[in-house]
Amino acid sequence: MHLLTNARLRSNQFEDTRSSHPARTSERIAIHADVQVLAPHRGEGFLLNVSGGGLRAALDQPLPVGTQCWLSTSTEDAGQTVDHVRVVWCRPNTDGVIVGFEFVTEIPFTA
Repeated sequence: MHLLTNARLRSNQFEDTRSSHPARTSERIAIHADVQVLAPHRGEGFLLNVSGGGLRAALDQPLPVGTQCWLSTSTEDAGQTVDHVRVVWCRPNTDGVIVGFEFVTEIPFTA
């Protein structure tokens, strides 16, 4: 099951930022989950929000913009999902970086 579907099933809290960012076409769902960058880079952190087009995460390592990678997210109530994403932006933060990802496809991950 896709991460966004899991988030919709669990959350009634929407962080709707469409009015502050006119280019956005879908609501942001605030969600807290552990996240690991699996390949081709490594890193870990936690998910901040998810939308129909992508997600935002706080990570311990910067990732190059444009990089495609696999993210594993896990929560106690929803289990684990793996998504194929592309880094859209990466900004320094106090304890690491905040990264914006867009979903690429829902292709099964193979190690």
